[in-house]
Amino acid sequence: MKKSSVLLLSIVLLFVSLGTANASNYERVSSSASMANQLVDVNGVKDINLDRYFQENQVPKEKQILLKEKVKNNELWDAYKPEMQQWIPSDFFVFDPKLGDQIKYYRFPDGSFISVGTEGEQIVRYIR
Repeated sequence: MKKSSVLLLSIVLLFVSLGTANASNYERVSSSASMANQLVDVNGVKDINLDRYFQENQVPKEKQILLKEKVKNNELWDAYKPEMQQWIPSDFFVFDPKLGDQIKYYRFPDGSFISVGTEGEQIVRYIR
């Protein structure tokens, strides 16, 4: 009887320790995946003060919320999606040099935008 009790206790301890090891490994993998997810910045905005950036570029508040949610979920903003960029009219990139420095915005449904402009004789393009 004593041997069977020791054997049973050993088996229980073995299962308990294996269960703990698996849970601990899962948490480590899970937190590693979470950390890796946080390191991915598909929109290239991790070092930008988004509130100030949105204000400077007149992004409406409701669109700011949507764009921040996309950043949080590592989802591309519309401005980076080729299927959305195809809708930009070709004349959007045309400038009249007689008008001096100019800037144009093409705004996408999610609030992201492409900004192009002229500085002197150069055309400058910003995607955000």
